[in-house]
Amino acid sequence: MLPFYPASKIILINVGNEVMTSGDQNLMNKLLMMCRSVEKLRSLLFTRWECLKQLERSSSGRFDPSYEDLMKGLLGFNNATASPFAIIPYPYFAYRSDTRPETLAFCLFQSNVDAVYYALSSIGFKSVEIVVVETGWPYKGDDNEVGPSIENAKAYNGNLIAHLRSMAGTPLMSGKAVDTYLFALYDEDLKLRPGFEQSFELFKLDLTVAYDVGLSKSSQDNLDYAYGRGIDCGPIKPGEACFEPNTIASHATYAINLFYQTYDKNPLECDFSQSATLSSNNPNKFPQNTFPCWSH
Repeated sequence: MLPFYPASKIILINVGNEVMTSGDQNLMNKLLMMCRSVEKLRSLLFTRWECLKQLERSSSGRFDPSYEDLMKGLLGFNNATASPFAIIPYPYFAYRSDTRPETLAFCLFQSNVDAVYYALSSIGFKSVEIVVVETGWPYKGDDNEVGPSIENAKAYNGNLIAHLRSMAGTPLMSGKAVDTYLFALYDEDLKLRPGFEQSFELFKLDLTVAYDVGLSKSSQDNLDYAYGRGIDCGPIKPGEACFEPNTIASHATYAINLFYQTYDKNPLECDFSQSATLSSNNPNKFPQNTFPCWSH
């Protein structure tokens, strides 16, 4: 990683993935040292949450006493370096034994997050921020597995995305959105574990969506916005020079680039709520055009 820093912008480094459940006390004792060893990257560092007690409600969230001393040391590092504490909530695992609709409506996600807030507060680290570094839902699995389906994956991920965009927060932290990373970009079809473990993809390898959870909406919104501001979208109509490739992302790229060109190539006009970017390449390969501003 170091050869690519600082040319590449490293935002987060996950330290300690699955260490807490390994049972290897020697390895767990080295977690804090590992965190400090990458501090020189000046990126946000965090450790993974895997050690809450079994809970009946989020307000009783506490760390398992057997991990408490270790957690205090790690959270002290998070607090001193202003780095977030990472959690990996997967309501899917609860859904397998309790198939209530509330699980798909992300209620358990909110409960998981609030339980961690309560646990942090209980040992004096209320100010440490939380980041959800992984959550998702499998879209397929073995015949005997409960829950994996495109419908359920679309419901969970789609509901979660809509909730996060609303900035509503959780019952405990109302109005405070939690940075959340969806798992996964692509399938892990070479993973040795069978069934649902391989099947969390949101996109195919050709960058088309596996199923619609609302992530592609921004390109359509960008296209509508540019068109509404008077941009000439004639060349991307059927049969015209820039109609192909016939995708929303490609058409949005044409429209927002023309918008950018129209407004004196002001970089602020190539942001579109962080769903567009300036580029020295032409991502859509229209031979007669160059697109410095294109849609993600």
